[in-house]
Amino acid sequence: MADKKLSKDLKRILTSVLLGFGTTLVVLFMYLVGILEKYEWNLVDIRFHIREFLKPANKNPNIVIVDIDEESLKTIGQWPFPRGYFARLIRQLKQDGAKVVCFDILFSEPDRHGEDREFGKAEAETKFVIQPLEFYQEKRSPDVFKEQRTVLNIERIYMPVSQIAESAASLGFVNMDPESDGVYRKINLVKNYQGENYFSLSLALASFVLGVSPEAITVKEGDYILLMGNEFTRKIPIDSQNKMFINFQGGFKTFKYIPFDQAYYAEYRKASPDFFKNKIVIIGSSAPGLADLKPTPFSPLLPGVEIQASILNTILQEDYIKESPLLLNFLLIVILGFSLSVSLPKISPFLGAIVTLVIAILYLTISSAIFVINNYLLITLPPLFTVLLAYLAVTSYRLVTEERHKRKIRAIFQRYVTPQVVSLILKDIDSAELSLGGRRKKLTILFTDIRNFTGMSEKMKPEEVVHMLNEYFTTMTDVVFEYDGTVDKFMGDSIMAFWGAPVSHKDDTLRAVKCAWRMQKELEFLKEKWITEGREPMNMGIGVNTGEVVVGNIGSPDRMEYTVIGDDVNLASRLQSIAPGGAIFISETTYEEVKDYVEVIPLPPVKVKGKTEPVKIYQLTGIKEE
Repeated sequence: MADKKLSKDLKRILTSVLLGFGTTLVVLFMYLVGILEKYEWNLVDIRFHIREFLKPANKNPNIVIVDIDEESLKTIGQWPFPRGYFARLIRQLKQDGAKVVCFDILFSEPDRHGEDREFGKAEAETKFVIQPLEFYQEKRSPDVFKEQRTVLNIERIYMPVSQIAESAASLGFVNMDPESDGVYRKINLVKNYQGENYFSLSLALASFVLGVSPEAITVKEGDYILLMGNEFTRKIPIDSQNKMFINFQGGFKTFKYIPFDQAYYAEYRKASPDFFKNKIVIIGSSAPGLADLKPTPFSPLLPGVEIQASILNTILQEDYIKESPLLLNFLLIVILGFSLSVSLPKISPFLGAIVTLVIAILYLTISSAIFVINNYLLITLPPLFTVLLAYLAVTSYRLVTEERHKRKIRAIFQRYVTPQVVSLILKDIDSAELSLGGRRKKLTILFTDIRNFTGMSEKMKPEEVVHMLNEYFTTMTDVVFEYDGTVDKFMGDSIMAFWGAPVSHKDDTLRAVKCAWRMQKELEFLKEKWITEGREPMNMGIGVNTGEVVVGNIGSPDRMEYTVIGDDVNLASRLQSIAPGGAIFISETTYEEVKDYVEVIPLPPVKVKGKTEPVKIYQLTGIKEE
C-alpha cells in the first residue's frame, strides 16, 4: 500500500517537474527573443525611483547646465541666436573660471548673421569648448534616374560648420538610441566610422575634464573602455553592444541650472561672482519648441542636455551600473522554475500561492536592495514570470488530476454513505484514511436479515415483494446514514453496513449499536403500516461485531466495490444468523466498547467457525441514553 502511494506521489512530482521544465523553457525562449524586455524595463525604472527615495543623489557639484529655456527665448529673441552671443558667453565663462564648456547644440548650418568666424575665434582663444556632431542615415537609390526597389542606407556625419569644428577643443557625437520601450537608458560611448573611432559627446567631455587625450582611450569591445591618465586609469563598463548604462540620479533639474539669459548678461555675478569657477558647463535647451526632450526612467520628457549631464556624472563619479550576466540570468530562471515545480506538489494550492507570493516579494526586495546598495541590476521579470507560470502550471495540473480523482471517489462512495460524508471525504482526499487500496483497520460491522422472508415472498406477487423490499431497504438505509455508517451491500433481503471507514469517529461502535436499536424501532412502524395495508409483517435479526478487518476497493479492474473482509466480518454475519426476529446480538468486543451506554442480557457463548474458543455474546435490550 505504501509502495503504491509512493509511486503515485513520485508520478505527480515527476509530472510537475516536467511541467516546470516546460514553463522554464517557455520563459527562457521569451527572454531570449525579448518578449519580456519591455516589461523588465518597467521594473528597472521602479528601482531607480526606490533608490531616489532611500538614498541621496550621487551628483558632481561642478556640473552646471546653461539652459535656453522659454524665458531666455523671450529675453534674447528669435532662435537661433546669433553665434556672436555664444562667442561672448564662452569668453565670459573662461574669464569667470569655468573649466570647460560643452554645447549640446549642433551648429551644422552657417549662421544667418555671419558670426561663425567670431564663434570659432572665441573657441580658439579659450581652448576649452566641446562641440557635438551627429551621425545620420541617408537613403539613396543606386540609380536616381531609374525607379529602384533597392534603397541604400549610407551613413553620413553632420559636422559643425568648419570655423566652429576646427577651433573646438574636441568633438563628440550626440546620437542615442532608446531601448525597446522607447525610453533612453544607455549610451553608446564609441562608434567606429570608416575605420576611425568617434567618441560620444559626454565621453569627449569627460576625457577633457580628466585630462585624457583621445589616444589614451582604449576600447575592449563588449567589456570596457579604459581612460589612461597620467596618474590614474578609469575603466568604464560597457555591455555587449558597447553601451554604458546611464546612472540617472533624478528627473528635471537634478543638476544646477541657470537660464541662458542670466548667464549671458552675467546676472549671477551680483550674488555669486565665483558661480562658474571650476565648473563643467553644458549649454543646451529645455524649451519644448526646440524639440530636445526625451523620456528617461525619471521623466517622460527630460531635456537632452540633462541626459548628457547624467552621462558625464556617471563617468566622473565612477557610479556605474552593472547588469547580471546572461549565465546568471539563465541559472535564476532555471533554479526558481525547478525548485517550485518540485516543492509545489507537496503542499496545498493555497499554501503554494502564499509561497509563490513570498518568493516574488522576497526576490523583488532583494533585487531592489542590491540595486540601491551596489548599483547592480539583477534580472527580475523572467524569474518572477517563471515562478508565476510554474505555480499556474503545477496547480492547474493538480486541480485537474484531483478533480478527476474526486469524481472517482464520489462515484464510489455516494452509493455507500450520505452526501455529507462524501463531502467530508473530498475535503480530506489525500488522507491515508481515505486510501482506496486494501488496509487493516478496526471497524464495527452490522448485518441484518429478514426472518422467513423466502416463505413470505412465495405467498406474494413479485411486484409486492419488490415494493416491500424497497420500502424496507430505504428505511433501514436512512437509519444507517443517520448514524454516519457505510452501507456495504444488499444481499437478497439482508443488509451489510459498517462504521469506521471511509470516515472514522471516536464513537463508531456506539453509533453502530444505536443504529441497530433504531432499525428495530423503525421496523415496528413499518409492520404497523403493512398490517393496515393488509400485508404480512416481518421480523428482522441483527448481528453486530467489532474487530480488525481488511477494508478497501476489492474486486476486478472492471468491477470494484468498497467493502470489508475478514473473520470479524464473518462473526457479525454469524451473530445475525442466530439472532431471532426482533433481537440484536452483539459480540464481546462490541459490548466492551459500549457497556456504559447499553443494557444487555448475557447469552451462552457460541461456537464460531475459525475460532478455537466459544465467543461470548450479548442480546441488546436497551440504550441507556434513551
